[in-house]
Amino acid sequence: MSVEFPDLSGAYTCSDDDAEALRMAKDCLALNITGMKEDGDTIPRPSDVKNVVVGENQSVVMVEL
Repeated sequence: MSVEFPDLSGAYTCSDDDAEALRMAKDCLALNITGMKEDGDTIPRPSDVKNVVVGENQSVVMVEL
């Protein structure tokens, strides 16, 4: 299972099951946001879920830190 954050360039992770994917997604998001803050980068606002394009066998899942 692959996880990506469309608003964050290069923010990807993967896992073998749903529970681990969510845990890995939270870690990935936290590390990316922390790194962006430390570098003084602008943190983008999350896309509206209605505007996220998903392919076959994909879904949108909200990840909360």
